[in-house]
Amino acid sequence: MIVSIILARILMPRDYGVIALTTIFLNLSDILIDGGFSTTLIRKKNVDDCDYSCVLTVSFLIATVLYLVFFAAAPFIATYYEESLFCPVLRVLGLTVFIQAFAATRTAIVNRNMQFKLLCWCNIAGSIISGIVGIVAAYAGCGVWAIVIQRLLYNVLVTGLLFFCVKFKIKWQVNIERLKEIIKFSIGVVSASLLYFVANNMYNAVIGKRYSVTDLGYSSKGNQLPEQFSLYTFSAVSGVLLPTISSCQDDLDRVKHIIRKVTAFSTYIIFPLMTGMMLTSEEVIVLLLTEKWRAAAPIMIGACIYYIGMPFILMNSQVYYALGHSFMKVKIEIIRLVMMILGLIIGSFVLNCSIAQLSLISGTIMIIAAAISAYEAGKMMHYTINEMLSDLWKPVASTAVMGFGVWMVGWFLRANGIDGIIISFAIKVSVGVFVYFIMSILLKPDGYREITSTLFGIARSRGL
Repeated sequence: MIVSIILARILMPRDYGVIALTTIFLNLSDILIDGGFSTTLIRKKNVDDCDYSCVLTVSFLIATVLYLVFFAAAPFIATYYEESLFCPVLRVLGLTVFIQAFAATRTAIVNRNMQFKLLCWCNIAGSIISGIVGIVAAYAGCGVWAIVIQRLLYNVLVTGLLFFCVKFKIKWQVNIERLKEIIKFSIGVVSASLLYFVANNMYNAVIGKRYSVTDLGYSSKGNQLPEQFSLYTFSAVSGVLLPTISSCQDDLDRVKHIIRKVTAFSTYIIFPLMTGMMLTSEEVIVLLLTEKWRAAAPIMIGACIYYIGMPFILMNSQVYYALGHSFMKVKIEIIRLVMMILGLIIGSFVLNCSIAQLSLISGTIMIIAAAISAYEAGKMMHYTINEMLSDLWKPVASTAVMGFGVWMVGWFLRANGIDGIIISFAIKVSVGVFVYFIMSILLKPDGYREITSTLFGIARSRGL
């Protein structure tokens, strides 16, 4: 996140528009290369080197085909979007498909064995080194190639470290019986992932053509900070969630207990975080990314709504996969995709909405989809609506009071002509943190109790 902020202060919106366009195709490649194999390997009760070798071989074959397709199609896509830089950028950054094929199996091993400290250190090392190189390249005037260098180097470093740290006997062969067994479950995962990909990326594809690549850059950056704060916060839990639930998939009461704890933690952190970012979007954008990105501020508001719902879609997906209902995820993504298509057609082509308004439409649809997915997951583990409301009302009420307090502060500052970005941001954040803390003490939501008891437990264990 720090690296992305520094790069955004140096580079231009058009550079990020090109990368956002390229990312659409790379995200598609990630889905097709992984093919749901990683999820299957994590939840499969018994896995050996034959399973890993089978997945690795198939992933490399898919990666080779995809790269050849991308290489050949790049000039035509560049012409369609009227962006000459797209062709060389896709051809170079597309090399990550081979790295992804090699890394996916080892990442599955790490997650299956819950070796998250190892994965953490690999990512930290890759982020620091590639980030420094990317920033130097940006200062040297490399433009969009600074981001290409940074991302390519990051993937190489993380995969290289995993190669040395995670060992298994590679056999470049495919066991048909094992492959059939893996595909039987993974087909539901990959189908859901493809629908998820289409729903998440069709707005970018339309913006890049109907509006402009520069507008796509604003949209990308308006979404990036809420995405990082929301998903990186949630990933502290989500990375452990699938292997944990899979290990007790026959005990629904235990699964329900885990999900309720995750819900309590996630809502307590993500609700106020996203609400606070919505109410300080202009200050956050200008302070972190400079004045040239101000147009991304209204886009961030819709993105914050979107990323309130996204973690719960992901959490419920882990329940579907762990309990063997991968096609339920397909059902949810079909519903969301239909709503997104209708929203895009009406918003962009009928009402001629701005990008910020499209972002609000997308965020609203995500909240509806998250509610539907929670209902379906609840039925699987007997997590009733009353129990869900009981877990949610305290963090929702606390966030609502905090949001109202921050909004009132903003109104007061505007009414009195106080428009300094730094002063406004500092006052709003201070009031928001204070009000939310007071509400937490008064209502004592489960997430607050969970976090405080954990912190006190760590302090006691260390003699503090």
